[in-house]
Amino acid sequence: MSLALVVAGPAAALRPFDGTDADVAARHVVEIEAGPIGYFAQGNDRVLSGPALVFNYGAAANTEVVVQGQFERAIGAYEGEHRNSVTGLSATVKQVLHKGVLQDASGPSFAVEYGVLFPDIHGDHDVGGTLAGIVSERWNGVDVHVNAVTSLTRTHHLDLFGSVIAEAPEAWLIRPVAEAYIEREDGQSRTLSGLLGLLWASSEKLQFDVGFRLARQNDQVVREYRAGFTWSFE
Repeated sequence: MSLALVVAGPAAALRPFDGTDADVAARHVVEIEAGPIGYFAQGNDRVLSGPALVFNYGAAANTEVVVQGQFERAIGAYEGEHRNSVTGLSATVKQVLHKGVLQDASGPSFAVEYGVLFPDIHGDHDVGGTLAGIVSERWNGVDVHVNAVTSLTRTHHLDLFGSVIAEAPEAWLIRPVAEAYIEREDGQSRTLSGLLGLLWASSEKLQFDVGFRLARQNDQVVREYRAGFTWSFE
């Protein structure tokens, strides 16, 4: 297995999810999403990931620039040429097209995200691109985010991704969260995935997360553990 298969979903994700929401960082605010360590198992392959880093910068009103990447190391029996790789390298722009509940207005929030997928280091070596539409709405305090993403992968295959995220009310000290997604890479793979997690905001600027993802990719079961934090500052 190529280590690059560990990274799925849109170019920029919201911790601990594979999808994201229809919101952006405030102007001149930096948000750092970090996953110090994670564990991924698919078939006989075992991978440790971390650090995984996402930098969000509020470049203008309703617009943020996102840069991300992830270090991975194969453990146990591995027949590939390189045990270490850097995957998921990308640069995207996310823009809020319609202000809604996530911007303290009424109705749904709409956003788009687009950008470039850069070659992996010791992984897929070509350039790809991604375009996503995101809708967020709130019902009885529960935030729901729907993602629809079309990408040209680094191996030049068409990839279609759709996800639904649900987050418990922000007033809760510890917030249960969930995500379900389906992804299809033309001629390569089909993935059905579910994630359960917890969020804890220790302050307005620091939030911790944990998550467990169970998926099926083609005929193989995937298990993944995630843990990290999001830190914002001007």
